[in-house]
Amino acid sequence: MLKDVITAIDIGTSKLVGASAEVEDGKVKELIGISEVPSSGLRKGEVVDYQAFLEALGMLREEMQENKIRISPNIFIGISSRHLTYRIGYGEVRIEGGTVTPEHIDIALDNVKPSDPPKDERLITVIPRAFILDDRHRVRNPIGMTANTSLEVEAFMFYVPETLVFNFLRALNELDFKVDDKGIFPTSLASSVATLTEEEKESGTLLIDLGHGTTDVIFYFKGSPSFSFTLPVGSFNITYDIEIGLRTNEEEAERIKRTFVTLSLDEISENDAVTYQPRYGSMTRTIRLKNLVTDIVIPRIEQSIVSQIKLLTEKAFRGAIPPIGGIVLTGGGALLKGLPEYLSKSFDDLPVRIGTPIDDWVPEDLKLPNYSTIMGLLKLGASRLSGEELEPRGVVVIGRTSKKKGFLRKVLGWIRELF
Repeated sequence: MLKDVITAIDIGTSKLVGASAEVEDGKVKELIGISEVPSSGLRKGEVVDYQAFLEALGMLREEMQENKIRISPNIFIGISSRHLTYRIGYGEVRIEGGTVTPEHIDIALDNVKPSDPPKDERLITVIPRAFILDDRHRVRNPIGMTANTSLEVEAFMFYVPETLVFNFLRALNELDFKVDDKGIFPTSLASSVATLTEEEKESGTLLIDLGHGTTDVIFYFKGSPSFSFTLPVGSFNITYDIEIGLRTNEEEAERIKRTFVTLSLDEISENDAVTYQPRYGSMTRTIRLKNLVTDIVIPRIEQSIVSQIKLLTEKAFRGAIPPIGGIVLTGGGALLKGLPEYLSKSFDDLPVRIGTPIDDWVPEDLKLPNYSTIMGLLKLGASRLSGEELEPRGVVVIGRTSKKKGFLRKVLGWIRELF
């Protein structure tokens, strides 16, 4: 039995979350512990103040050590950035009659390339979506099948700018968090791994991870991703609009958002009001809750989040409406009262649910939307360390594909049962 300990770090704009878990044969067996500290030096998921980011990472290390959480040399991180992009790539291997073997898939994956690779960006994750036999038969698992001429793989490829990766890895390694470029995952992928069921991945589900500074979106259909994007706007933008609109400070605006704001207008009476402290002066002020929601909160959500998701979703499908069967809303911003119901109405009454970690090893008090990414990172990391068992359904290759023979025998088990 392969036993190990892994550590994952969710790098968020508002907080850094570190967690370690015991893993066995590619699966998380038990959560060892979790710590979180306020984040700094980041804006919309990217480093803008290197020294401040270093200080926050140092605080996280100290917090984990004080909580007696073992920090593994196997560390995996999640990244959210508007500059994170994807491509659809293809790779092929000639077979000329015979049975498809793992070595054939290995070579096909080595050859995967998009038609328009982005410049100055690093490939961090490859997710094979389908295999094509003899340029006509589309299958999920070709091993053991016969091909007369060729095997082709269609893959979903995540890219991030080289400078973004370099700044993260440099800071993490400087604080002795040993991470390489094979330990980087998109936040959207991690959150989907933690929250989506197999049925949801098959039937067509749009996952929206509403974070503090960014909103990550990924769409699954027939078991694999179809498109993904990140908006440079998150729940903080709602707080900021309240702060500016009421001329108060950030702390007071956040309190108002968490305590009073609801998007369920039917639950707000004409007499409901919010009393708050303005930025200057000792006298408190009052605003009608319905005016606050309709004039400040809803316009931000509609214009910056809902309309942008609709626009980019239709653009990904070249103007067509994708086969979305439902929406899963996760991330800390999912806790905004009435948001699921509001999204459902905005997306033609599609069913919307709050996405929380679904695995049994996650403690009940951590089955919250704001812990979806960290739990997904642990699952991805556990699969990354998996051994020899073959399970071709939903292979994930981390980093640039290897040229070594037999590499796929390990890769095929990395993300068993995740897709």
